Amino acid sequence: MVAIDKYLSEIRDALRTANAHNTWFGPDRKAQCLRLGREIGFGLADYSDSEINDYLGVTYGTLVVINTLDSVGVPIDNKDWVAAIRAGINKARGNDEKEGRDQR
Repeated sequence: MVAIDKYLSEIRDALRTANAHNTWFGPDRKAQCLRLGREIGFGLADYSDSEINDYLGVTYGTLVVINTLDSVGVPIDNKDWVAAIRAGINKARGNDEKEGRDQR
């Protein structure tokens, strides 16, 4: 398994490429950001909660803000972004909880 920092770095690079070609966002930016968060969370599910928590806080700035900030702002806030990632993690782990909160 690739290290978590490499996984997130590769996602960041892919988003930069997609953003350069205007392919990342369509008309519903918020829904697309939330879907991306869930998909990233799905990919993070095999990492330990400790590793995930170490990196989760920086993903909003390095993945969302840097790629979406424009004249109308950022389509989602950090709370919704983290909830989407946690929802993807929980779904991948078989804990398909609606809000993406840990079941502990």
